[in-house]
Formats: sequence, C-alpha cells, structure tokens
Amino acid sequence: MWRTKQAEEDERIETIARRVTALAVHLLGHLNDLPHQDDPADFMYDLKTAADLDRMRYLQDRARMEEALREVAAERLEETATYRRPGLARRRGARLGFGLRVLWREWRNIWEAVRDVEPWLFPLRFSRLTTAAFSALVFLLMTAEVWELGMSQPPLRVAALALLTLAATSLYLLQRQHLLRRHRWETRLSEQRTVASVAASVAVVLGMATTFLLIFLAVLLISKLLFSLRLVSGWAALEPTWRHYLTFAGFVATLGLVAGALGASFEQEVYFRHVLLIDEET
Repeated sequence: MWRTKQAEEDERIETIARRVTALAVHLLGHLNDLPHQDDPADFMYDLKTAADLDRMRYLQDRARMEEALREVAAERLEETATYRRPGLARRRGARLGFGLRVLWREWRNIWEAVRDVEPWLFPLRFSRLTTAAFSALVFLLMTAEVWELGMSQPPLRVAALALLTLAATSLYLLQRQHLLRRHRWETRLSEQRTVASVAASVAVVLGMATTFLLIFLAVLLISKLLFSLRLVSGWAALEPTWRHYLTFAGFVATLGLVAGALGASFEQEVYFRHVLLIDEET
C-alpha cells in the first residue's frame, strides 16, 4: 500500500512537471510572437484546460523559436574576453574602443531607439525649450542691431556657428540632465548602457536640430511678412536680398537655440529621461 501511494505521488509530480514544461513552452512562444496552432499536440495549441497540456508533444514553429532565442542569447560585447577584465571601464581608451565597436555592431538597434523617441517632437514635448527659444526670437526680431549684425555675416560663418552651437547645446543638455551618468559601482563596460547613451545623444542632437530648423523657418517667414523692405534696409544699412534673409534667419536661430537649451536645462530630469525612454536599470 505504501508503494502504491508513492507511485501515485511520483505520477502526480511527473504530471505537474510535464504540464508546467508545456505551459512554459507555450508562453515562451507567445513572447516570441508564435501563432496558435490547430493541432492539440502542438505546444502552441490554444489550450483551454489543464488536460490540454497533457497532449502537447512538439513545436511546429521550432525553427522560428530557435532563431528568436539565438538572437536573444547572443553574447554581449562586455562578455567577450577582451572586455571582461574588471576595472576596464575606468580607462578612457578602452571606453572609446568599446563604444565604437558597439556603434558598429548595434547601429540598427540605436536607430530604432532614436526613432521610438521621436526627437522631431522635442519642441512640442519640452515647453520650456520652446518658450525660451521663441521668447528670444521675438526679442531679437525687434532689435535693429541684430538685423544689422545678422545680415552682415558671411553665410559660411553663420553655418559654422550654427553647427558649433548645435554641438555645444546638445552636449550641455546631456551633461545638465545627467543623461550620460555612470554609477560609481559600475566596474564593467555595458553594451546595453552604451546603446542607451548613444541613442540618447543622437536623439538630443536631432531634437535640437529640429528646434533650430523650426526657429529658422519662423524667422524667415516673419521677417518677410511683417517687416517691410524699407524698414529692414534702414536697420541693416543695406539692400537685403534672399541671401541676407537666409543669413539673418540662421543667425537668429543660432541665438534662439542657445536660449532654448537654457530653458530645456530647467526641465525636470525625470521627465527628460522619460521622454528619451531611458530606464535607470539599463
């Protein structure tokens, strides 16, 4: 009688183990977007009761599952022998080389992360950025000295100044909002964190570039519609052409971008990281 009870207990444990295994495979299939199957013996059968788990024996989409798991289980760069040594994260040369290799390997994931952030919506999402930039725009448009200074600049100089300002303001926001912060306890390089940092940097640059373009177009439109040629000629001390208007718009947009960056620096860090989809755990 004792053997019979032991056999029943062993059979019960085996049944539970088999059902849990079948259910785990079924759920793993859902996590990897495998569709339901009509065959009750397939692990992806649309089960209704616990008894359905007993009939599951094989996986029709096994090749698809293996491909998905192979991608997830790919060895991370920091797990290779080259970057496995503790303390390597403190060496600048090692960090730079690691970052370049991550950029080469993960550029598709980085671009997808940037696309998910939608940096072209920065002017709508960051009200302080937009308010500061366009407040500066209004003030600059009403100042005769700005018209004279802006229209007298060579186009190449304004273009170079705009690119330099774009880089400087982007770096300022990255530092001000602690978007590239590393924790003190991090002694190893991390591919996932590097991807997040690079994606955040690219998103900030594109967001600031979008802001610059928006200010540029606004200045160009307002200056042509609201400011007469006679008034502009008096302020700028020249007969303006389209080249002068474009140069002026670029000059004002550059100054407006600086003001926008200062305004964005006062956005809450938590909100800024939320918009950039940065998780503290990455």
